[in-house]
Amino acid sequence: MKKYFILAAAAITLVACNQKEMENDGVQEPKVINLTASINSGEDVTRASSADALQDVQFVAQEQIFVEAYETGQSEAYKTGTYTTGENGALTADAPGMYYPANNGAIDICAYYPSTISSSSTEFTVGNDQQTAAGYRASDLMYATKLTAQASTTSETRHLEFNHALAKIIVNITLDQSITSQSITQPTITAVKIKNTVRTAAFTIAGGAIASNAIDAKAEVAASDINITGTVESVVGHSNMGIIVPQQVAADDFIEVTYDNRTYTYELPNATTFQKGKVYTYSFTLTARQLRLDVQQINDWAVETGEGANTGGSHGFTL
Repeated sequence: MKKYFILAAAAITLVACNQKEMENDGVQEPKVINLTASINSGEDVTRASSADALQDVQFVAQEQIFVEAYETGQSEAYKTGTYTTGENGALTADAPGMYYPANNGAIDICAYYPSTISSSSTEFTVGNDQQTAAGYRASDLMYATKLTAQASTTSETRHLEFNHALAKIIVNITLDQSITSQSITQPTITAVKIKNTVRTAAFTIAGGAIASNAIDAKAEVAASDINITGTVESVVGHSNMGIIVPQQVAADDFIEVTYDNRTYTYELPNATTFQKGKVYTYSFTLTARQLRLDVQQINDWAVETGEGANTGGSHGFTL
């Protein structure tokens, strides 16, 4: 009888110890990963602007961003999810369960835009029709600077700063007086195209970021054209802006403009290498005989104002 009593007491003691260990180890309330996002500057955040705004240094509200969370020191993500941009830079998780790990250890965070991109991606294709702001934005491949060793001990919101992985082309066109005076009812420009570029990028993601020396046009994909006519409308006209894959473009027809049922082209005088994160502005005067290049500028994409205006003074307007 005494023997049974001892065994029962031991069992009760074991259960009590297990409960105490659980309380000490604790199944704590998981901490949510709160994020904000901006492009390049680190100061301008997402904002709820009109649907047709370009926002080159700010995310428009309701854009989708894909996020991967790694336990620091690990190579495989323990959580992934899609976040949606809102006002004031806040990102809200569409998929539940975007928490710090159960042990509340430090994490690394990688993020990509658009949400179809992840660390397992190897290529991305820009649209062949970028006439609308939506088509333009969908062609803008970006990745965030990787956040490392982010502690879960505070409720601090983590900020993601995104970088443009492709190149941007702005085409400005002014009509020469020699053609604007030809008729009382002035014709309009009906097409502006970027020609002879490969639209698919091949790239490598290393350590959660697109390697700067490993993004280029996919060699086996044929070159084609991109329509950028009137990408976005402003009070003074239409801007013609397009996004291309970083690549070397041969000395050939590069810009094509259709005006009054006539086609005008600008041919690159030499093979030209277009680099990621750069803005290339071509300002032309359209005369009765030719598309004349007046000014060419190259700027960093990061200095854009957020409304598509280039800091070099070009605004991409057509009449």
